[in-house]
Amino acid sequence: MKGCRTIEKSEVTEILSSLNIRDKALVLTGLTFGTRISETLSLTFGNVRDNLLYIHSQKDSENAGFPIPANYRQAVEELRAYYESHGIEVNDGTYLFLSRKGENQPITRIQASRIVTSACEQLGITGKVNTHSFRKTFVTAIYNLTGKDVVATMTYSRHKNLSNLVYYIKTTEKTDLVNALAW
Repeated sequence: MKGCRTIEKSEVTEILSSLNIRDKALVLTGLTFGTRISETLSLTFGNVRDNLLYIHSQKDSENAGFPIPANYRQAVEELRAYYESHGIEVNDGTYLFLSRKGENQPITRIQASRIVTSACEQLGITGKVNTHSFRKTFVTAIYNLTGKDVVATMTYSRHKNLSNLVYYIKTTEKTDLVNALAW
């Protein structure tokens, strides 16, 4: 999504600590796996198995399975316990991010966006932060963690072409490299 920004680590901590378990798991999904919001909302408890999260592409890129870090596994287990404590039967077909409207219906993209923008407003986090910010933050972090390896970043982010990936990792705000030039 054009114009959204990455989220700083301190902002991530603030956002996560302010959310209920469903919304926390929603944000963690985008940050941990770089999912598109459509991929996130289509996830079911059946996609979380064998210590892997199975992501079905919504944009014709590769389907993928990623190892599940402990904090994400804990969030999913807390979410399962929350649903079950509210009388919701959880099975492989149960959506992770249930709406309060209808039986086994995921929240909408609009509702996901409202969750994020509302949390940011309440915390005083400024700039264009939305659900796509989590994917952008993920891609930028993977790019940096791989030593700026574009091929590895494409694999993790499931981008099909380089031009789309470049949009995520380019930055026009930081121009301080000119200071390193010693002509």
